[in-house]
Amino acid sequence: MTPEVHNVNLVLHHWTQGDTRLYDTLLEVLNDPGLQSRELVFILQSMRGCVAQLDRTHEVLVGSLMKVNWPNQEEEVIREYRSFLLNLLSAHTFYLRAGLRMLVRHFLPDTSESEPEAQTKALEDKKYINIHLVLRAVSSLIPMTWTVLMPLLSNCCPFILRPLYHLECFFTNLLQIPAYMPSLRQPILELIVSKLVQLDVRSPRCEIECTEGDKQEVDQVMFPMEVPSKHQDDNMPDIAEHVGAQKLDVLMEMLLKYIHDTSYKKDVCDWDTCKKLYRELLLVFERIVLPTCASSHCQFFMFYICSFKPALADGFIDYLWTRFQNPNSETVFRQTSVAYIGSFISRAKFISIKTLKTCMELMVEWVHRYLEEISAETIFADVSHHAPFYSVCQAIFYVFCFRSKDILDSEKGYKWAAGLQLQRIVTCRLNPLRSCLPLVVETFSSVTRIYQLAFCDTIIEKNKRCTIPVSTQNNDGFAVQTEILDSFFPFDPYLLNRSGELVRPLYREYTCGAVSTPHTKQHLQMEDDDFLTETENKVAFGTSGAPMSLFGVSQKPPASTDFLNYGTSPGFKHV
Repeated sequence: MTPEVHNVNLVLHHWTQGDTRLYDTLLEVLNDPGLQSRELVFILQSMRGCVAQLDRTHEVLVGSLMKVNWPNQEEEVIREYRSFLLNLLSAHTFYLRAGLRMLVRHFLPDTSESEPEAQTKALEDKKYINIHLVLRAVSSLIPMTWTVLMPLLSNCCPFILRPLYHLECFFTNLLQIPAYMPSLRQPILELIVSKLVQLDVRSPRCEIECTEGDKQEVDQVMFPMEVPSKHQDDNMPDIAEHVGAQKLDVLMEMLLKYIHDTSYKKDVCDWDTCKKLYRELLLVFERIVLPTCASSHCQFFMFYICSFKPALADGFIDYLWTRFQNPNSETVFRQTSVAYIGSFISRAKFISIKTLKTCMELMVEWVHRYLEEISAETIFADVSHHAPFYSVCQAIFYVFCFRSKDILDSEKGYKWAAGLQLQRIVTCRLNPLRSCLPLVVETFSSVTRIYQLAFCDTIIEKNKRCTIPVSTQNNDGFAVQTEILDSFFPFDPYLLNRSGELVRPLYREYTCGAVSTPHTKQHLQMEDDDFLTETENKVAFGTSGAPMSLFGVSQKPPASTDFLNYGTSPGFKHV
């Protein structure tokens, strides 16, 4: 390389005079893959002295500098490049987008290997540290950085079919950015969850179950009364070859650990930090997860953070219940919200019996009020017209199947359960036993028969003899069958192994709802005064016709919580 090229000021002077020979030579040097560190340092030092001259007419020269692979070079090169880049971006903000794009592209590994060696990973980690040091300095120097950076992160995010190591590196770097740009945490989480949803819907539960191969392992992961999947293929590959499930597992583990590490400081939950993170995750859940059909695992990030504090779980339920009660919401979103409530309070070990009863009271009260409001009309058991009603009934049946033992073993549990008036629900003209999932109905019938809380057998048998389906027209004018409610259970068993280690301790497996015979006899030997009094009924169900929230008639929760697809199996089968 000619010595004149080291003097960038001289090169630019000749260029302005029309002599481009040195300018072209400088470009060739910068584009040479074998550029030595010493030469690069000289050029960068000289370039810093003439940053003011690098206007838009020198975009090619600046672009060549952006392509230089500097993060893995010697410390002197990294220091000089960082100084040059900061001077350039502060003097000419129109280069900010190009500079940030260069930094973001370095979030991906240089190697194309899917499983690089430990030495290669160590070099990559060193590169990422240097990139974040520069990005932090740029963000503190130029306030508008975050507005330009987020679209670049979204555009440069690798496709989900890229190797797992590439996805892991990029998402790891994404989760480090909020440490120095907190305003980007919510959109970054939204970007990550959107990719997890894409992986989730490409990894159906039935395929993951089939790839396990060993039926006994499936029984252990699920529980004794799991419903078999409808589309199982005995020729599915081994679970180690289910690439989509593996990627989802690793990335879910990364997200759950980030949630924990952000919320906990020295094994103690930082309430203010956790509360802020919860708000952001709830917004991500509302925008990305709630409208998604056929996801099985990504929604568990809300399940996980709600386990940190009871107020978070109560706030999540109240949010879902408020969405359900909004008559202006789309029917499918109302059904989805109540399905989340039923699955959440059934599966979460950290849901207290008090919260469980409150949720059941709200749902049952809503059903009774619904029946009263339509009692004077000519009503037919049509799922298309009464879908929210049937969804709430199925949630009630489902929760009672899962939590009947907890309910009836609690203080005055039988008296409380009798006050729900379940018999009125199952015998109403809308006939929920016919439209709800048969497996849920049969299990609910068995449990309530034991405690003499409701008698469903006659209605079930009558429904079986009624074989003519109820039909209606959809928006396109075509007749569709609407006899059985479209059912999904968002918190069906978590099948991913690595990330499942964080979820399973919080997760309730299905156990038989019936308690032992002595307890049963004790519950059934009730005196007349053991049933709910009129006052207790008013406390349980309310006296006004206004929509009730989790915390009472008012829609506003207490001050402590005012911050505030899918599985297709009900989680049990007949053995």
